Amino acid sequence: MSGSNEWQKILRGILLLIALHGIAFVIAVAIGLLIYALITIVPSRSDTQALFILLNGYTSLAFMVIGIGISQMFYVIPVIFVLLLDRRYATIKGIIIGAVLTLLFNIAGVTLFFSWTLPR
Repeated sequence: MSGSNEWQKILRGILLLIALHGIAFVIAVAIGLLIYALITIVPSRSDTQALFILLNGYTSLAFMVIGIGISQMFYVIPVIFVLLLDRRYATIKGIIIGAVLTLLFNIAGVTLFFSWTLPR
C-alpha cells in the first residue's frame, strides 16, 4: 500500500467521524425538541412533572454537547468493529485520531468553560 493512499484513507476516517458527530448532534437536538414538545403539548401534567421532563431534555442535549468526548463512544466503537470486519485499518486509524482529537478539544473546552463560570 502506498503512503499517499493510506493518508487518503486516514483522512476519510476523520471525515467519517465528523459526519457521525453531526448526525449525533442532530439526534440530540431532536430528542431535546421532542421532550420540549411533550411538555408544551400535553397540558395534563403538573408543573413539577413538566419541569422534570424539561430538565431531562436539556440534560440529554447538554450531555451530548458538553460530553461529546465521552458520548462518542456509543457510535465510534461499533463503527470500529464494523471496519475491523472489513479490514479497513487505515480508516480505523483516522477514526481513532479524530476521536482522540475530539476528546482532547472537549476536555480543553469544558475546562475553559468551567474555569470562567465557577466562583473563585
